Amino acid sequence: MESDSDLRRLKTFSRGSSILLLLITVLLVMSAATLAIGIAAILIEPSTFTDEFGMTRGQIAVFGIGLVVAMALIAATFAILFSIMRSISREYSPFTAKNARRLTVLSVIFVVIPALLTASVVSGVTDPGAALVIALIAFMPFLLVAATIYMLALVFRYGCFLQRESDETL
Repeated sequence: MESDSDLRRLKTFSRGSSILLLLITVLLVMSAATLAIGIAAILIEPSTFTDEFGMTRGQIAVFGIGLVVAMALIAATFAILFSIMRSISREYSPFTAKNARRLTVLSVIFVVIPALLTASVVSGVTDPGAALVIALIAFMPFLLVAATIYMLALVFRYGCFLQRESDETL
């Protein structure tokens, strides 16, 4: 049957992808930690950074904390993708309630990340028009991705329902 072949291919792809996603997640966590240490060092001794970039200590704090949290959320995104791929490679069906919940969490993350990045960048911008443009540029693609991922989560929920119905019928 073709569907069995597709499912085997999906499981194989998911197994290979999960290894790559785990590696990327580890690298992102290490990068976030390095960034946090760098921001902390700048906040402890901001004079050189303030002189060079013209930012106040508060602006540096907002910018740095926003970047660190955004980087941590990006790492969480890859960790969630890893868990979805791992689940698909190990479970009988990809349509599980856990995967639907994971996709819903991903859609929320894709709304939070641009909000953090926009707040970080806008903290150093004095022109309100420029701040609005930055916010729109940051939000629009992420909102489209968030909506798409949320719709995929709904598809997974429905697939989970159909899988349960099919299993109970047999």
